[in-house]
Amino acid sequence: MVVISYHSRTGDPFRTQEAVDRQNYYEPEFQGYPTVFFDGILKEQGGVGYPGTMYLFYRHRFDQRIGVSSPLEITLDCTYDSVANSGTVDATVLNTTGSPVNGNLHFVLIEDDKSYFWGGGIPELHFMMRDMLPDASGESVSVPASDTIMRARAFTVDGEWDELHCRIVVFVQGSSKEIYQGAEVGILDIPEMEYYGFTPFETSGNGNGIAEPGESMQLKVAAKNMGPGSYDGTPSVQCDDSYITITGTTPASVSMEPGDVDSVVTVAFDIDAGCPDPHLTYFEIDFGSPVDSIPFVVTTTPGFADSVEDGENGWTHFGPSGPSDYWEITEYKSHTPTHSWYSGVEGAWVYTANNDASLVTPYFVPPADSHFYFHHQYGIEYWDVGHVDIDNGSGWWQTLEEFNGIQATWVAEEYPLDDWVGQTIRIRFRFLTVTNYYNLEGWYIDDVATGHPIGIQEISDKQPHIVYVIAYPNPFSEVLTITYEVTINNTQPITISIYDAAGRRVKTFEESTTAQSHQIVWTGVDDFGRELPGGIYFIKFDGTEQSLIKKAILLR
Repeated sequence: MVVISYHSRTGDPFRTQEAVDRQNYYEPEFQGYPTVFFDGILKEQGGVGYPGTMYLFYRHRFDQRIGVSSPLEITLDCTYDSVANSGTVDATVLNTTGSPVNGNLHFVLIEDDKSYFWGGGIPELHFMMRDMLPDASGESVSVPASDTIMRARAFTVDGEWDELHCRIVVFVQGSSKEIYQGAEVGILDIPEMEYYGFTPFETSGNGNGIAEPGESMQLKVAAKNMGPGSYDGTPSVQCDDSYITITGTTPASVSMEPGDVDSVVTVAFDIDAGCPDPHLTYFEIDFGSPVDSIPFVVTTTPGFADSVEDGENGWTHFGPSGPSDYWEITEYKSHTPTHSWYSGVEGAWVYTANNDASLVTPYFVPPADSHFYFHHQYGIEYWDVGHVDIDNGSGWWQTLEEFNGIQATWVAEEYPLDDWVGQTIRIRFRFLTVTNYYNLEGWYIDDVATGHPIGIQEISDKQPHIVYVIAYPNPFSEVLTITYEVTINNTQPITISIYDAAGRRVKTFEESTTAQSHQIVWTGVDDFGRELPGGIYFIKFDGTEQSLIKKAILLR
């Protein structure tokens, strides 16, 4: 995804005539500062001045465009002389279709990480347009069917701009203002490394793979290259904790291109037998710049469980700018007596509009073959959403599932934790709201735990055949695992069908009823094995007495 921020407002210290020209180009659709255009044709108006989060507005537009295929592919190559502060960018535009594509070709120089207090809690600016090459009008081009065009632009970096954070963006925009494709390249090939996760190995101890006092461990640490240049450095790892003694670090021999994720170093260490249990500590990984922290839990009791009967018990809850979030412990409703977490206004029993409320477990370590469970009920409008996310300490939150609609009784959710065994993780319940036109109640969470899957016992004949459904990860790019459970007395087959956003059935699975728990895998192909485009899909479960629908997002 490529982003450009045009500063066109009168009095803006970064205002340029080209930014004003781009604003005029979008008139009369431009409706105030900021107005955000997605692929040039869908818009939302509002930013930090909006009394809440704009995420759901932006996400809705993003979802509308993510599944739209592009007729073009753009590749870029940039050369830059940091002494002369000038360079050249070469663009190759390939038309992958059988028809010509006409539009205007634009070259834009942008700057990131500009330190400037903008207000609204923003300490720096990103994606800021600095120059358009040669101007805001661009060049009218026609890309022949199944052919390419090549163009080059010279550019100069002003002395007040930070060349380390400057990039060139190239895009093609049609006469309808739709942007067909965009690409970007850094003017300097500088990597930007971020911690991404670790794989633990127990080298001395009881062999359960969990770090405990008196044991020795190794962590194979992975990182992601977020910069425009390749990385082949040798990071170092430190820990200032007196209970941790590092016995060796072994940098990996890797060359990482932009966007790559790979193991970069293995660190070996001993844990003092007198280490508190449990104990949260932090390692620091130094890539030269920057330095990232790695949370790590030492414990003889892995997992996490909370019935919400003993206060906050290590949970944290907050909004985007501090503790104002409306998550609180209530006695109004609970799955097991007498308390649960609730996001809404206690007493009124409705949730607030324009909210971004996060409820986060403490860090914990999942044992082998464990699942994450919780019970909840909710009343959430269509535009609003409750996220269940997981983080391995890197800050790269992965969404397990999203919820909205009305669930008036307590239901259980379950997610396998196989991919995080032995790691230090936390779970977040994030409630994002835009409005509450129908005065719905909000979100209740209770009886959160990790453990092993347990079969359902003594279920009444009157209950639905389908007990629960989980599809993860969601969104997904390669494999979607669909897990569901039926009652033990069910005798009817369950048919699972995948529909695209237009309502066309593209994939069908039929499952027997010989087992309570079922799991199927969808790789994003149709019934003929053809790869489907990215976008929103619907998974429909049909039984004799019940049908359920889940939404899944395929990313390409």
